[in-house]
Parts: sequence; C-alpha cells; structure tokens
Amino acid sequence: MKRRLLTGVLGGFFFLALCLAGDGIWVATVQVLAFTCAYEWQSTYRKHVQLPTWAIALNTLILLVGACYPTVLSFATRAHRTPQLLDAAIAAAPIALCMVLLARAAAGGPALGGLRNRWGAVGALYIGLPFTSLILLHRLGFIGQGAGYLLTVVFSIWAADTGAFFAGRALGRTPLARRLSPGKTVEGALGGLAAAILVGAAAGAGLIHRPGTGLILGVMAGLLGPAGDLWESALKRELGVKDFGTLLPGHGGALDRLDSLMATAPFALLVLLLHR
Repeated sequence: MKRRLLTGVLGGFFFLALCLAGDGIWVATVQVLAFTCAYEWQSTYRKHVQLPTWAIALNTLILLVGACYPTVLSFATRAHRTPQLLDAAIAAAPIALCMVLLARAAAGGPALGGLRNRWGAVGALYIGLPFTSLILLHRLGFIGQGAGYLLTVVFSIWAADTGAFFAGRALGRTPLARRLSPGKTVEGALGGLAAAILVGAAAGAGLIHRPGTGLILGVMAGLLGPAGDLWESALKRELGVKDFGTLLPGHGGALDRLDSLMATAPFALLVLLLHR
C-alpha cells in the first residue's frame, strides 16, 4: 500500500507539472504515453495470442502507426489551434465501440473474441485515437484554460477512484460486474460518482471559474472512468493476465493507470465543444 501511494503521489505530481507546461512539452508527453501504452499492448498480446511471425510483425506495424496519431494530429491542427468537433468525434468513436463490447463481456460474452488476432488494429484505434483528446483538451479555449479543463477531468477521475475505494470498503455489498471485476460494487461506484461530482464542481470553480461545467465533467468522470477500468478488466480477464505492465509499482503499467482517463477525456472534449 505504501509503495502504491508513493507511486501515485509522485506520478500525479509529474503529470500535473507536465500538464501545466507549454503545448510542445504536453504534446511530447502525450506521445510518450501513447508509445508506452502501445508497447505494453504489443508485449501482452504477442505473448498471449499465438500468431505466425508475419502476423505479429504486421500487427506491430499497424499499432505503431496508430500510436503516432497524436503527434500527426497535433501538427495537422496547429494552424487552427481551436479543436474541431470532427477530431473530437473521431477520438471518442473507439471508446463508444469499447463500451458496446464491454456490455457484451459483462453479459458473459468475449471482450474481443476473434478480434484478438487483429490486436494491432484494435490497439491502434483504442490507444492512438483517444490519446489525441488529451492534446485537444489542452488546447481548448484561451491559453491556460485548456489545462484547467484537463485537470478538472483528471481530479474528478482521481476522486472517483478514491471515493469508490473507501465507499466500497465501508458499504460494498452488491457486485457491480461480477464476471469482470468481482471486487467492484455498486455502492463503491455510487460513492465514486458522488466524490467525482463534488471534486469536479470544486475544480471547475477554482480552475476554469465554471462550477456547472466542472460538475458535468465530474459526472462524466464518475460514470465513464469506472467503465474504462472495467473494459480493461474484461480484456485482461480474456487474456488471463493481471496487468498490462509493471512500469508503475503497485499500479501495473501505463495502460492500467490511464484506462479511466482514456475513456473519459474524448467524451469530455466532445461535450465541451458542443456547448462552448
């Protein structure tokens, strides 16, 4: 527990510092995270899905091309700094599909099933596209406002995780998704949602001077964050692995730690653009 807490505090500090840095540093940070997640994805699926050498090479190539999308989009949209609605919709589309597959897995079906043989294409979409929303959120509004939006989402996700942990320990009785993650409970999820809403409203008031917007982002983090975590639980259960990586002691890999943000950020961006 101490190691997990220390890793979380240090990792959170560096993440916040990089988020508050300039656009170039943040783009580089997002790209490094995308490549790290792609590496973890490739390593895990290569080990647990038996394919011929040529198929592994092809999947890896497709995955790497997809993982480059954040930087490609960053340069392509630099001329018009304001994020475009189409870019946000493209980033959100893979997560919407993952939520459909999550419902199938929760009902007892496979997470990917036969799509596991095409893990490169799946990873290119699941990793490459949603990560672009982190860059676009950072560019939203006037200079510095985008970082406020992004931090409001991040703080709300952290609050949801913390609230779910403590509410689940104190009150948890009803399984949330027994087939995917037996330890998660409905009571914990509700506690996490309440914490995310409170923190989202507070962060919205303090960081972007819009408590109502912060509240909406908190609701999204409280609902989509746990869904993103359950989706990766479904993937790992299908493969028979505990974590995608070991980069962060006590937390697993980058994919294990960023799943909630990957699920929330694209839709947060979409909602913000629709109501700007």
